[in-house]
Amino acid sequence: ADAPGASPLRLHWRYRSEALPYGAMFQLLRVDGRPGRFLGLAQVSRQLGVAAAGCFQQEGNEYAYVDGEQDPSWRGTGTEDYFNCAYFYQLGEVATPTHGCLDQTYSPTGGAQAGLVSAYRWHALDGIPFRRSLVLLQEAGCPRKGALAGVNGRETLHYEWVCLHYAAPAEATPAEGDGTRERGAISQPGRGWRSFPRLGCYRGHGREVRARRQADPPPGGARTACQ
Repeated sequence: ADAPGASPLRLHWRYRSEALPYGAMFQLLRVDGRPGRFLGLAQVSRQLGVAAAGCFQQEGNEYAYVDGEQDPSWRGTGTEDYFNCAYFYQLGEVATPTHGCLDQTYSPTGGAQAGLVSAYRWHALDGIPFRRSLVLLQEAGCPRKGALAGVNGRETLHYEWVCLHYAAPAEATPAEGDGTRERGAISQPGRGWRSFPRLGCYRGHGREVRARRQADPPPGGARTACQ
């Protein structure tokens, strides 16, 4: 039995592994029908095959939809920014209590990154609370830059990740079970999620922005085409 005054929330984790077409939007985590708090993400991403640009997948943004909202209240500015390691981990591998980059693989000549990154972030002070539901999405690379480079849907990226969150107890289901391995929800660039075509990308390394429309004033700096 729980001690008097103990929190009703329980720790949950979820592992998934996916090979994704460059430019796709995929689902990191979905929790429905119970309150909780998102705690963090550990992720390994790699390029499959010959890449047009090393570590190009690190331009993908993350988005959090809380309690059924249509526009995300958490809107990222790049994968490496989410892990608090801006500009493609230019300071190299680093490990802190809240974030880090534990591995980077370089080409044989050392002239460019081969496209493998292992990174993590724990939301010790800035967890994402939700009362009813949470949907956490990520772009597999920046679809805008992918379109300019001609790699959307042509190159393949592989992701492995673990999400941690607190949530009230509930019977595990395939959609939100603990420790499950399953396929993710994917939408191709420009399709699927209603708000995806108008997502704005902003320069704001190391922090998340709350921008509702592309027409909104860019917080913290000039608007870019996905950094």
